[in-house]
Amino acid sequence: MSRISAGRLLPVIVLLSLPAVGAGQARTPGRGEPIDLRLHPSALAQLIDQLGGRQISLPRAKVVSVINPRAFLVESAGPLPATPGNYNRVIVLVEGGMLRVEPLALVGTTVRITGVARTVLGMQVTREVPWPSELTRDIVRRYEVRAAVLSSSVETPDGVQLIAALEQEP
Repeated sequence: MSRISAGRLLPVIVLLSLPAVGAGQARTPGRGEPIDLRLHPSALAQLIDQLGGRQISLPRAKVVSVINPRAFLVESAGPLPATPGNYNRVIVLVEGGMLRVEPLALVGTTVRITGVARTVLGMQVTREVPWPSELTRDIVRRYEVRAAVLSSSVETPDGVQLIAALEQEP
């Protein structure tokens, strides 16, 4: 048996068996449907072309920046910080509500996000929620935003909901 030194890491490949979605078919699960996948934001960012349109959960996402009460930026939470060029960040756009927490209180915390995975372009084109004007093409590139989530739920690790529903006008 060979020993692995502390400085060497072995790559691990995980194969997912995902149901096929035909070309041109949009798959948007309803709220009652189970979550397809639980993964880190960086994994979603790297696999967004294969996972777009699926109901996902990001159980350990670190809030990097709050753009406005309906949009914030996350990256994978972990013991080691991400390095420039490998941030693989995800923009989270809140569906049907807004954050009920002050931005300064949220930045740097770990949250649990549930929603529909989208490509950045897909999120801009569908207009399911307004795209933040602050997020220009250059800003998206500079902040290394690789994917988007249309979120129906943002919670603390202990289950406290951080989204307040928008009041509907009669």
